[in-house]
Amino acid sequence: MMIRRKHHRPSKLTQKRRKVFLFKIGGGVFSIIALFVGLVYVSQFEEFNISDISVDGNSTIAEKSIKGIVEEKISGKFLFLFPKSNILLYPRTDIEATLLEAYKGIKEINIAFEDLQSISVTMDERKPFALWCDKEVIDEESCYFLDEDGFIFTKAPSFSGNVYFRYFSILSSDEHVGQQFMEKTEFQEMTFFLLSLSDIGLTPVALDEVDDADYEMHLEEGGKIFFGQKQNLSFVFDSIQSVFDSDEFNEEDLFNLDYADFRFGNKVYFKFK
Repeated sequence: MMIRRKHHRPSKLTQKRRKVFLFKIGGGVFSIIALFVGLVYVSQFEEFNISDISVDGNSTIAEKSIKGIVEEKISGKFLFLFPKSNILLYPRTDIEATLLEAYKGIKEINIAFEDLQSISVTMDERKPFALWCDKEVIDEESCYFLDEDGFIFTKAPSFSGNVYFRYFSILSSDEHVGQQFMEKTEFQEMTFFLLSLSDIGLTPVALDEVDDADYEMHLEEGGKIFFGQKQNLSFVFDSIQSVFDSDEFNEEDLFNLDYADFRFGNKVYFKFK
C-alpha cells in the first residue's frame, strides 16, 4: 500500500518575508549602481578637475617640461570611466616618481592640493658641489656634477682652473648619471677631511682613486699626498698636520713637494722636485 506525502506550501507570511528580502536586495543593488553612476557623472565636472599646475623651486629644469609630464600623467581615465585629472583621483605618487626618474637633478619633490582645480609642484634641485670625472676617458667632457651627498646628477660643462673639487675614479655602470659615486656617509666624511686640510694651509683640488686600495690627492701648490682608502681619515689628518706643522717643514717646501706618502702608518716618505 502506497502512502502519499503531503507537500506543504509556504505560508503567506513566509512568502511575504521572501518578497521583502528580495526587494531589499534589489534596492541595495540599485542604490549601489545609482551611486556608482552618480560618482562617474560628478567626476566629469570641470569644477573638480585639474586645469592649473604651478611649478616652484626649479632653476635648471624648464617649467614647460615639468608641466608636460604632469599633464601626460593626468590625461585619460581610470577604468575608462573616471578622469585621471580629477582632484581627488589624480595619481600624485606616480607623478612624483616619474619626475624623480626623469630628472636626476631633483632631490626632493612634493605635489600638493591648492584648490579644486589647482595643484602645485614644489621641488628642491640638487646643487653642484664637486665634479666626478671618468678616469677611463681622458677628456674635459668626461666630468659630471656631484651634489653634497656624492650623487652624480648631470653632465658638467668644461671648466678651466679649479672651480670645483674633482674626484677621479672608474664606475662599474656605463650610465653615470643617477649613480652614487661614494656612499653618502663616506662622502661626507671625505668632504670634512678635505675641508679640514685648509686649516693647516693645504689646498686640495682633486682626489684620484689610484686602485682599489689607495688615494692620490692633488694639491693646488703642485704636490701630491698618498693615503690608503681603508685608513682612518682622522688618523691621516693628524699625521698630515703633524708633518706640515712641524718646524722642519716650511712654506717653500710645500711648493717644492713632489709627493708625501702617508700609507705606511707612522712612517712618512717624501720626495721633492
